[in-house]
Amino acid sequence: MILVKLGGSLINFLDKISSELKRYKNLVIIPGGSIFSRFIREVQKKYYIKDDTAHILAILSMEQYGYLINEYLNFNLVYNLEEIKPPCIIMPYNILKDDDFLEKSWNITSDSISCYIAYKLGLRKVIKLTDVDGIYLKGRLVDKIYSEKLLEMKFKPVDEYLPIYIKKFGIHFQIVNGKRVETVRKALSGEDIGTTIYP
Repeated sequence: MILVKLGGSLINFLDKISSELKRYKNLVIIPGGSIFSRFIREVQKKYYIKDDTAHILAILSMEQYGYLINEYLNFNLVYNLEEIKPPCIIMPYNILKDDDFLEKSWNITSDSISCYIAYKLGLRKVIKLTDVDGIYLKGRLVDKIYSEKLLEMKFKPVDEYLPIYIKKFGIHFQIVNGKRVETVRKALSGEDIGTTIYP
């Protein structure tokens, strides 16, 4: 099973990469929040919504993006981890609504959620497809970085809790540019491209 976090930043590239994704019958996709979660941030500021409520709305925004992704992929939609049947898209609301493990704040995004779900599924790796090549240090793309180093960074390219969960759960988190079909193919074939965050 290959667990892929499909970043919301790729909303304009879904048509381009969907044919490549459909080649893999063992794919499990966790959607990002995309434009839907950004809207929730705006609504929270405007209407002074509590973090607990915004957290649930943000998880529901992942499901909205999941439905949009499935317009291109036509995978199974899964609402319970016991019903995983690849290729599929995980719809996380029912899985997480009563789970108090995750902090209910914007420190937790779909990055940390994908790491947590990987742990619950007994997987050791997440491939995040996004719109950048990986993590840069001093202007240079690095092929690997450890979670402790990432924690030290003032401005992280991922959410605040992801490095903590990577270390806690022993997950390898690979960040790959999903805008190019060839990089998607290489990542899903097991190549070490982009940046991998190690525990």
